[in-house]
Amino acid sequence: MKEVVCKDYVGEPLLHENLDLSQKNRLVTGEKLTTKLAVKNIKAVQKARLLSSLNNPRTEDLNKLLLLDDWITAQCFAEFCAVGECRHSSIAYLRYLGTFDDESTKSKVDSFVQILSEHRDDKGRWKGFPFYYTLLVLKDLKTEAAKKEVEYTAPTCQRALKRLKESDPFYSLKYNTLVNVLRENKHTLGNYLVQNFPLYETL
Repeated sequence: MKEVVCKDYVGEPLLHENLDLSQKNRLVTGEKLTTKLAVKNIKAVQKARLLSSLNNPRTEDLNKLLLLDDWITAQCFAEFCAVGECRHSSIAYLRYLGTFDDESTKSKVDSFVQILSEHRDDKGRWKGFPFYYTLLVLKDLKTEAAKKEVEYTAPTCQRALKRLKESDPFYSLKYNTLVNVLRENKHTLGNYLVQNFPLYETL
């Protein structure tokens, strides 16, 4: 499946087909941001996440990361904020925390996931939180607490996969995310095992 690269959304390049290049201020999974504050926050967090992931960072990169981290940790979403689109920023920050491996950060990750679980809507989602983006972040964390939250979404993911349309410009990432959740939870769609579903390749 041939895919194209676009940087015209918040924070990072996403690989997917049929992309409307006019789309702006969307999360990597397509959810639209409506406030300039959320756009600013998430761009800053994503830049910090990319810098923290560099294999051989330059001194300049480390200095930028320190400045960004100082700014980020002073924001309300760094303690988990569930007000408006600070919810989205909190999930972006959770993704950033996932790049670190120290025990203190792991403890904070678990704390964030626990607070997120308190916002379940009992329908496989979280009240006010961007579903696909939150799911993507939890999938990447691979902690026991995160796995439990992912398991909670499995029935909803099954329904979402049935409804997902290839015309969706964020189709491939949504599709991969849903299929991976269902694979891990051994779900089926009709008579077809999700384990047999192909995944989109990403660069």
